[in-house]
Amino acid sequence: MPFTKQDWIDRIKTRMDITGMVTHLTKPSKDLDLTDMDFNEINLKAVDNLIQILKDKRINGSTTKTGFITGSTPAVCFQDAPLSGLIQNILHEQERRKKNPKEKLRYCGVGLSFLKPFIYKKDGRPVIYDESSTAKSYLTSSDHWRIVRFNLSNSSNYIDWTHEY
Repeated sequence: MPFTKQDWIDRIKTRMDITGMVTHLTKPSKDLDLTDMDFNEINLKAVDNLIQILKDKRINGSTTKTGFITGSTPAVCFQDAPLSGLIQNILHEQERRKKNPKEKLRYCGVGLSFLKPFIYKKDGRPVIYDESSTAKSYLTSSDHWRIVRFNLSNSSNYIDWTHEY
């Protein structure tokens, strides 16, 4: 018996740990010096990027130069997390910034959520968590954009983005 779209919707309704949405969190322009800004000011500056996304009707993908992307195809990052999980991630980033204001800002509490079927129709796909060299051995180069480096072997440099889509 096939699993239908309605089955999928019903399952999501009864689970707190999954969602039918993915969320792209944005941040202020890379040109801004955020060092002396508190997290509320940073969020306000991120609204400028959100407004530009809405005007352009497009989220520009990151590349190997601007993000953690593998391969030559730009990619947009989404979090596959329920609202409560997004809030926890944002609060975690806020605490990290309090401890080290010069640390690279990964994201803040400004973004857009989309239904997964909408993103799927736009060719959005889940990423593949693995060492880049290993994943490149079993993916075609046109799918290298899906690789998200994953490495838990070095306790002083844990690489875990498994909350991203």
